[in-house]
Amino acid sequence: MRHRLVHDYFEIEEAIVWRVVADYLPPLMEQLKKILDSGVE
Repeated sequence: MRHRLVHDYFEIEEAIVWRVVADYLPPLMEQLKKILDSGVE
């Protein structure tokens, strides 16, 4: 994702970026919180 945002800036579809942020980021954050809370390094 970063590579596309940095190198193809003018061809990025904002709707796709927003969908990733809205749909995939919250579950990822919950998983990361669980990992951090469990003390696993």
